[in-house]
Amino acid sequence: MAAANHSPSSPYSCAKDSVIPTTSLVTFLERVQETAFQTYEKSKFDHKDFIDLSLKFDLSTTVKAFDEISKTENGSVSTKDFEEFIGKWFKSAGEDLVYVEPMDFETEPYGFLPKVENPEVRAWALEVHGLWKKLSREVSSSVHDHPELHTLLPLPVPGMIPGSRFREVYYWDSYWVIRGLLASKMHETAKAIVTNLISLLDTYGYVLNGARAYYTNRRLVVEGDALTAIKSIRNREVLQAVRKDWIAWGRKSQVLRGTPQIEVTFEVDANGILNVKAEDKGTGKSEKITITNDKGRLSQEEIERMVREAEEFAEEDKKVKEKIDARNSLETYVYNMKNQINDKDKLADKLESDEKEKVETAVKEALEWLDDNQNAEKEDFEEKLKEVEAVCNPIITAVYQRSGGGPGGAASNEEEDDSHDEL
Repeated sequence: MAAANHSPSSPYSCAKDSVIPTTSLVTFLERVQETAFQTYEKSKFDHKDFIDLSLKFDLSTTVKAFDEISKTENGSVSTKDFEEFIGKWFKSAGEDLVYVEPMDFETEPYGFLPKVENPEVRAWALEVHGLWKKLSREVSSSVHDHPELHTLLPLPVPGMIPGSRFREVYYWDSYWVIRGLLASKMHETAKAIVTNLISLLDTYGYVLNGARAYYTNRRLVVEGDALTAIKSIRNREVLQAVRKDWIAWGRKSQVLRGTPQIEVTFEVDANGILNVKAEDKGTGKSEKITITNDKGRLSQEEIERMVREAEEFAEEDKKVKEKIDARNSLETYVYNMKNQINDKDKLADKLESDEKEKVETAVKEALEWLDDNQNAEKEDFEEKLKEVEAVCNPIITAVYQRSGGGPGGAASNEEEDDSHDEL
C-alpha cells in the first residue's frame, strides 16, 4: 500500500516544467508561509498552519495590508507585527470546519467485533470506536458561500477527518476510515464519505489527494481504492465513479511522462463479483480491485441487471476510449516534439533558430490548449493534432533532408505510433 503523503508544501502540478499555482489564494498564502518561516524558529514553524488559513476579508485587501508590513532585507518581520497581522486578517486554521454529530454513531453498536471476546481488548476497541464522535466534521457555511476566502474545498455532506493537524478529507485515508466505519456499523457515514469523493471526482475529473485548493492538480494512486471500500454499494453512480477515477489514473500517469499504455477492464462474473483491473502494458505492472458482496451472493435478477448495465456502458466506454486515444495521440506527439527539440542527440543542434522558435511556440500553445480543454471531444483533439503537425512536420522533414536522412518526423516514429494508450 502506498504511503500517505499529506504535505502541502508543493501545491503544484508535476507535469509542468514550471510550477503553476492552483489558486491566487494559495499563491498568497505561500508568501505568508515564507514570511512565517523567516520570522519563527524552525522548531516552532508548522507550514500547514499558514497554508490552511481562511481570510476574514477579500484577497486583494489582505494582500495590500500584507505588503505594507515593515520587513527586513531577508523578508522577515517582527514576531509582534506578524502575529498582529495574522490575528487581524485571518481566521484560525480549522475554523472552516464545524463539528457535527455522526448520524449513525452508537456507543456500542449491535454486532460490533463479534469475534473479540477478551474484555480488555473489547474495552480498548470501544474506546477507539468512540473517536468517531471527535473526528466528525462538515464544511462551514462560509466555505460554501465564499469559497474564494478558503483553501478548504466545499463538500456536500458531513464526513470524517484524519485528526490532529490534518483538518480535511484525504483520499488515501478515506479507504481506511471507511473500513473502520464499517466495522463500527456506521454505514451511512461511510456512504457519506463516498458521496464526498464522488463530488470531488465530478468537479475535478479525478479524486484529489485531499480536499484543499493546493491539491486540485494532485492525484494519489492508491491500491486500496476508497470508492470500492464499501463493497455492498452497487448502484450505477458508484460503478460509474470507479470507472471514471480509474480512467483518470491511467490518463494522469500518461501525462506525467513515460507514455505508458494503460488498459482498464471491468468484469462481472456469474456470482455478481465485480473485478476492476488497470494494467500498464509497457511494464506489466497492474492494480486490481475485487468488489464482492458482504451479504452473500447476488440474486439472479441483480446479476442480470448488472450485465444489462455493463452492456449499456459498452458504447459509452467505446466513445470514452476514442476520446482518450485522441487526447493521448496529441499529448504523445507534443511531448515527443518537446523532448526532441531540447535533446542535443536529437534535434536541438540541428534546428535553425527560427525553426526552433516556431516548434516551441506550437508546442507551448498546444500544451496550454490541453490544460484548458481537458474535456474536449475526440474531434477537437484530432483537429489540434493536425494543427501542430502542420507546423512541426515540414520543419522536421527539412532537418532530415539537410542531414541526409529520409523524409519523416516525430509522427513517423513507428514505436511512438504503437504507443497509444488503451482502456
